[in-house]
Amino acid sequence: MEQLRLKMENITKVFPGVKALDHVHLELKPGSVHALIGENGAGKSTLMKCLFGLYRPEEGTIEIDGTKVEISSPTVALKHGISMIQQELTPIPNMNIIDNIWAGRFEKKGIVVDENKMKKKTQKLLDDLELNIMANSLARDLSV
Repeated sequence: MEQLRLKMENITKVFPGVKALDHVHLELKPGSVHALIGENGAGKSTLMKCLFGLYRPEEGTIEIDGTKVEISSPTVALKHGISMIQQELTPIPNMNIIDNIWAGRFEKKGIVVDENKMKKKTQKLLDDLELNIMANSLARDLSV
């Protein structure tokens, strides 16, 4: 059986007056693509915020590559390769597309941001996702 990349088991999150997540299970295999779909208030964002360390579940475990982990903050999540794009996505004004994609995770040479490495990583990301984006601003940002 193929090892799971991510396993969330029995995740329970309670807010005053509401049980937002009630023993939720999520399993993801390497290289798979998933979408969480449901009505407003179904717990999609709450589950992802538990995974990203914004919320601490009352119950449940998270495993990455078969190892149990405690994700206590977004910084810890990022160290495990987990990032989150908020549903209320608003780009950071006065930053280009690449800088918005990698915000908080800039590639650096010493203390200086390595723009060329970030451009290459962005292009690889788009290629891996088979996205052929010809938007003028992104094409301009990716030009070397």
